[in-house]
Amino acid sequence: MKSTSMHVVASTRSEKIKPNTVYICPPSRTPRIADGRIYWDKKRVSKFSPCIDESLESLSNGLGHRLKAIVFTGMGNDCLKGCKAVSHAGGTVWAQSLETATMDSMPKCVIDAGIASEISDVSGLAKLVVAETA
Repeated sequence: MKSTSMHVVASTRSEKIKPNTVYICPPSRTPRIADGRIYWDKKRVSKFSPCIDESLESLSNGLGHRLKAIVFTGMGNDCLKGCKAVSHAGGTVWAQSLETATMDSMPKCVIDAGIASEISDVSGLAKLVVAETA
């Protein structure tokens, strides 16, 4: 079992964004940030569901340079457009190393695009998260 000292919220209603809080995205929803709140939209505009591009674009608009995105194992390039938005907004993008990813196409696309500022295995990325939140 994994644990964190941060507050963890699993909700389907709008929440005011609070520091040191992890928000768990409900199934069949896409997170959207507006006016300091997180919303869980049902709308889908992509062939991917859930769509990380939609989520990252919205989060980058709402959080800008404060947003940190980590791309783990996955198929396709559903993350590249969103990660570009994160980078353009001044946020940070990290990627799982290709050698440790079960399906490497998602981390590979952000690495190949030069967007990932850190590339590491899952344990190394976890250490980065801890260092950033300490």
